[in-house]
Amino acid sequence: MVDSKITMQYDLRQNNTTGCASYGKWYAQAVRQSTLNTRGLADHIMSHGSVFTRDVVEGMVIKFRECIVELLMQGVGVKLEGLGTFYTTLETTGADTPEGYNIDDHLKCVHIRFRPERASDDDLTGPTLAKKVAMRQRMVIDRNGVPIRKPAVAEDFS
Repeated sequence: MVDSKITMQYDLRQNNTTGCASYGKWYAQAVRQSTLNTRGLADHIMSHGSVFTRDVVEGMVIKFRECIVELLMQGVGVKLEGLGTFYTTLETTGADTPEGYNIDDHLKCVHIRFRPERASDDDLTGPTLAKKVAMRQRMVIDRNGVPIRKPAVAEDFS
């Protein structure tokens, strides 16, 4: 069986951060066409031949999210084999002494982090994903965010 690559679109954008060593250089930026909500994800799962109705799939996705968040807040990391591990980190300010540390004063926020799967057969780290995707340029965008040209080969990006 031949693995087919999924096409990922990108735009070329010029760095407009003055004072930065890479000012004026061009970089690829992934295009996000849209964001699916829970119902959209349930519909997508259904489109892959699920035997469950959308309401069942949607209910499972909702419960799945609720349980992951509950476990993360309890300090339990959640590993989804073949995808990766969710875990939490704290962003805090420092105190001069242990006695001077008060979590209510020093806690800025709790972050949910994700570490992609690294097992060789399910490796989802950045370099491996780059090998699994076919890149296609969508357009070139100037430093003000204005499209200045489309790629030489006109393609339908809808």
